[in-house]
Amino acid sequence: SLIAGITGIVLVSIGTVLRSKLNRLSTIPRIGVLTYAGIALASFLIPLLFNNPFSIPDQGSLHTRYRLLEIGVRNAAEYPLGTGLGGFPEVIANSPLRPERVRTPHSWAIQLLVELGVPGVLLFICLFGRVTDQLLYQTICGDNWMALPLATILLITPVSSIGPSESLYMPELWLVLALGLIYQIRSTQGWPGE
Repeated sequence: SLIAGITGIVLVSIGTVLRSKLNRLSTIPRIGVLTYAGIALASFLIPLLFNNPFSIPDQGSLHTRYRLLEIGVRNAAEYPLGTGLGGFPEVIANSPLRPERVRTPHSWAIQLLVELGVPGVLLFICLFGRVTDQLLYQTICGDNWMALPLATILLITPVSSIGPSESLYMPELWLVLALGLIYQIRSTQGWPGE
């Protein structure tokens, strides 16, 4: 989270300084979509490719969180369309991980994969990535002072939510998404009556 926060400050600062130089660009790469898709893909592949690097006695919490990722990916292979909203506790009910204390895998990508399946992950990536990309485009090509901070928050959220997080339960994430959508509508169409 600290790295993500510092990254956000640096990105906003650089974006503000370089905005006039970037204004000549007519298109920008899909940074938002690529960030969300890349982190989701890494979240799925890491537990498949690497054994749990954390020992139980020394790093019990990290060991458990890595096991949650492994269980989530294994379950998604069996149920690619998901188990339904709130289904993650049922997925780990038969595991030795004290399931009464766990409600999420501490990874937005794995939670979406388990509960909503591949279609849910793709929709999430499209929604959040697209809003982020539109805000970045407005930052570069328009005179929208709020677009860059909103885009930066949406861009660093998946990065800070790779490991220990329950970001899908954070109302702030959904508030920023809503603000990004409202800001885009206001910037492109203006307020009703204007």
